[in-house]
Amino acid sequence: MNGDGPVRAAWLLVVILFAFGTAGLITAMAHQPGSDQRAELTWRADQLIKPALDAAIVELDRLAADFEALGRQGRLAIAALTTGDAAQLEEAMTTGQALVDRIASSSASLRIRLRTLPGFGPVQDRYFSGPTIQRWNQINTALDTTEGIGAVWLALTTGGTDAIALMALLEQHDDFVASAAKVGSEGDYEEAVHQLELANPVLDRLRAFQRQLANRLDVSLLDELLERTARLDAALSELYTLLVLSKGEATDQVAAALADVEAARDQLPEDTRALSVILSEIGQAGPSGAVIRIEQARGRLLAAIGSLGENGPEDQQEPETTGDDEGATTSPDPS
Repeated sequence: MNGDGPVRAAWLLVVILFAFGTAGLITAMAHQPGSDQRAELTWRADQLIKPALDAAIVELDRLAADFEALGRQGRLAIAALTTGDAAQLEEAMTTGQALVDRIASSSASLRIRLRTLPGFGPVQDRYFSGPTIQRWNQINTALDTTEGIGAVWLALTTGGTDAIALMALLEQHDDFVASAAKVGSEGDYEEAVHQLELANPVLDRLRAFQRQLANRLDVSLLDELLERTARLDAALSELYTLLVLSKGEATDQVAAALADVEAARDQLPEDTRALSVILSEIGQAGPSGAVIRIEQARGRLLAAIGSLGENGPEDQQEPETTGDDEGATTSPDPS
C-alpha cells in the first residue's frame, strides 16, 4: 500500500504536465494565420499581395473619376433638353456611353484580377492576416457600386433619344409650314397647299409619338400643343385653298379664313418655353433620375474607397519569429 503513493504522485505529475501542454496547444491553435495575433505567420504573404491590392485601389480611384465625368455628361444632357439643343444632347449621350463602357470594362477586368490573386478563396485564412482579407473584401464591395450603371445610362439615353426624335419631328413639321407661308406670300397658293399637305403626315407621326410617350409620362401639355398646331395647319390650308379658288382675290370667305388663321396663331405659345417644359418632362422620365442615381453610386464608391484608406494595412518590418513557428504555412508567391 505504501508503494502506491509514489506511483500516484508520478501519475499526477504527468496529468499536470499534459494539461499545461494541452493549454499551450489550444493557445497556439487560436492564433493561426488569418488572426492578427500571429502576424509573423502571414507577414510575407501580406507583403507579397499588398502591391496588387494597392494597384486595385488606384483603379477604383480611376473608376470614381469616370463616375464624376459621367455625372457631368448627364447634367449636360439635362441642360440640352431644357434649351432644346439636340446636337449637345446627342454629344452628351455619346460621350457618356463611352464612359459607361469603360467603367463596365474596367470593373470586370479588376474583378477577375482580384478573384485570381493567389491564395484568396476558401483557404485564404491559411495565408493572409485579417486586415489583408478585409481589404480584399472591401475592394470587391467597392466594385459592387458600379453594377447596373449601364441600365441607369440607358434610362437617360432613352429619354434623350425621345427628346431628339420629338425635336426632329417638330422641326420637320415647322419647315413645311414655313415653306407654305413663304410660297403663299409670293402668290403660289397651290404650292402652299401642297406644303401643308406634306406637313400632315409629320403631324400624324407626332401624335403617334405622343401616345407612345403617354405610356410612361404626362403628355397633356404636348397633346395641347399638337391640337393647337393642327388647328393652325387646318386654318392655313383652308385660307390657301380659298385663295386658289378666288385666284388671289380677297373675298369675304378669304377674309373669314384669314381671321381664323390669326385666331389659331394667337393660341400658339409666343416662345419656346412650352416646348422647354415638354422636353423637361421627358427628361424627368429618364435623364434627371439617371443623374441622381449616378451621383448616388459615385457617393457609395467614394465612401468605399475612403474606408479602404482608413483600414489598409501599414507597411512594416518582418516580425520576429520563434522556434515554435517553424514550418508555418506561407502564401504562394502572387507573382
